[in-house]
Amino acid sequence: MGCASCHGMDGKGGLPGVGAPDIRGASEARVRGALAGGVPLMSSFIKLNDEEVTAVVAYLKYLNERS
Repeated sequence: MGCASCHGMDGKGGLPGVGAPDIRGASEARVRGALAGGVPLMSSFIKLNDEEVTAVVAYLKYLNERS
């Protein structure tokens, strides 16, 4: 289970019954905050190291540029 489970493969969020937000273009601070406990459901099952968080943020910026 990962980000796409709630936010969708395109990061747009809004999957039925989930209510996850659009995360395309999310800042590193926002992603780190969510993973550090700001979003309890995420922080309970998603564990990423610093390099992985940086890669996720780069991918979210890429998705934002494509939309």
